Amino acid sequence: MSLLQGCSELQETARLVEELMGLRVAPRPSAPAPAAPAAPAAAPAFPASQSDASAAPVIELEEEAMPQFAYRGDKLQYILSSLCKRGGFIGAVVADHKGLPLADFNSPVGGDILAAFTSVLGNALERGAMLLGESGADIISMDINYTDKVVLRRFAVRGEPYFLMGVCAQPVEERTELELSIEQLIAVLSE
Repeated sequence: MSLLQGCSELQETARLVEELMGLRVAPRPSAPAPAAPAAPAAAPAFPASQSDASAAPVIELEEEAMPQFAYRGDKLQYILSSLCKRGGFIGAVVADHKGLPLADFNSPVGGDILAAFTSVLGNALERGAMLLGESGADIISMDINYTDKVVLRRFAVRGEPYFLMGVCAQPVEERTELELSIEQLIAVLSE
């Protein structure tokens, strides 16, 4: 590979990263909602009966296909940014069993620090599962403070353990979003 090719690939990677970071800041444009007639001031916020609810417009969400990326790291970072946007996560990281980051997105303390913490919580998860006699324990959640929590989910690719860690608000129900992202991560890491 020539120096010129390397520079153009680096510029393309930088452009993709800027584009990904822009997804986090700028909301995705959506189709304008149809204008509804103005309701009287005393009208309830929700339909009063089931028949009124059936007249409400149905909003269908489109499933986004992953854009084509040249590098695995870009794919992983896109998956993490999607996780944060969909699930209301503050930041996320995917790391190997040693705590080395493969990709991170919007980490509140730095991706390498959050990734290193995956190995600490991963060991706690393994020891806790062993002490409790639960061999299938793959998720652990820890309150950081009164408002935020960190969630670690262990998964395997070709027999090797990996960790997905996310930081989110206490009320966030994280399991569904983590499972969806893990399916995507496994697909990318299996390539």
